[in-house]
Amino acid sequence: MVNSGIGPSYFDGIDVTNTPVLVKGQADGKFGTVNNIGSQGINLSFDASAPTVTNALEIQGVTFGSSVPFAATGCLPFQLPCSAGFIGNDAILGTFTSANPPPVVINQSRFFRAGGFGIELNRPKRPVITNNNFDCNGVSAKTRDTCVGSGLHYSAIYLNAATVDLENSVTNNAGHENGLDAIALNGTIVYAPGLTAPQLTWINATNDAVNDHPLGYLLDGSLTLNSGKLFVPGGGVVKSKGTINLSGAALDASDTTKPGTKVFTSLRDNVNIQTCPSVFVQSCPSIIQAGDWGGVDLTGSATDASLRSATWSTITNAAILYATTGVHITNGNFLVIRGSAIGPTFADGVLGEGTPLAVTATTFGCPTGVCSGPSSGNHGILADFRNSGPPTTGGKCRHLPPRRRHADTEGQ
Repeated sequence: MVNSGIGPSYFDGIDVTNTPVLVKGQADGKFGTVNNIGSQGINLSFDASAPTVTNALEIQGVTFGSSVPFAATGCLPFQLPCSAGFIGNDAILGTFTSANPPPVVINQSRFFRAGGFGIELNRPKRPVITNNNFDCNGVSAKTRDTCVGSGLHYSAIYLNAATVDLENSVTNNAGHENGLDAIALNGTIVYAPGLTAPQLTWINATNDAVNDHPLGYLLDGSLTLNSGKLFVPGGGVVKSKGTINLSGAALDASDTTKPGTKVFTSLRDNVNIQTCPSVFVQSCPSIIQAGDWGGVDLTGSATDASLRSATWSTITNAAILYATTGVHITNGNFLVIRGSAIGPTFADGVLGEGTPLAVTATTFGCPTGVCSGPSSGNHGILADFRNSGPPTTGGKCRHLPPRRRHADTEGQ
């Protein structure tokens, strides 16, 4: 469909199974629109029996949820209230159940007033989502001149169980006044082929009621990196419901060039952006319990060689809150934690297995007014070399000064 208008419709605008869809417009709110839709704007599903196609879904320059009404002569595109339409649920819903689903390409499109997600993709592989704008989605607004709704808040983009390249294929997406001005995701990070030093740089999610700004990241489940590096800059806020799994990948949370503490915390924690209540977490206790998310899990992780002559995992000036285990590293080269705060945790604050540890100027505790009880359900620090023997390459377990040596004591 090219330069066409879809809607109004009582249910979906387009509903297809195992059929490729191409919709093109001019991103002007007049030519190429999906508007006044009762349920999903585009509802697409592909399973293992689908034919081989170039793209399952290609959207170029389409306007969802706001356009010049048919036969209107005195209404300009995107001008409230006369051009304000709606989409009842998601603007785009794509579901893929095969191991190698065909690609999705969504580019230079505008998303307005979807009651759910602007874009929701389930099990996509390397989707391309670039240069799109999201305004007033995910807030269940019922009137034409406001984005305030009483329903649960949704993110502008949701990538569920995704295999995704956030650095090169999901880029330049912006918006404002959404339920959550964010890309919420879980799954596996991949990179463009041939990169010598691939890296995912964390982008904070923040809400803005007035100005368009880049969409940051939220984790509604576990995230896995099997190569490359996760770089969390100063002031970075990583909020999760699952575990951050770095298996053979690197963690670089040592940045001191940007101000602010790096925070690793639960999605129920409303620091930086109000994520609770939302469609992802609906119970919002005044005191968040330890174990509300998995923590940082490094397996064979060795951060990158630019940090030290040997490759170390380094965390500097960070707060790790409410995790099951704050940091767990297995068979890594080295783990360094400096000037940080860890706790409360359900199990250990730091668990090192077969990995030398250096923990300096770091506290283990329940911050006053944030929680109560012990800093850790088990140990503050547990260094376990039972299956590997002592380190033989100059590493050792460096403790805090003697009066704080017993890190598994409550409050230490």
